[in-house]
Amino acid sequence: MTEELHLAGGMTLDRWLELVGRGTTTGWEWRKPGPNGEAPRIATVNIDGKKYVRAKAIQSFWDRAEAGEFAKVAVVPKRPKKG
Repeated sequence: MTEELHLAGGMTLDRWLELVGRGTTTGWEWRKPGPNGEAPRIATVNIDGKKYVRAKAIQSFWDRAEAGEFAKVAVVPKRPKKG
């Protein structure tokens, strides 16, 4: 964890999504509970109408990701048959 993040305690959700290469729609999905009542992928805090992620939530997200909780098998589409 970077020193700035540690001192600030977190960052805006938009900034974090930018850093991990995801868009706002993905951020919205990740904040929702799963279909079977699973915890959201990332917990946010509302401060003056803006969403923030705490350093602790970011660490928890990466711990869960490393444990394989979000892993999926890649699906490669089949080429259509010619003819």
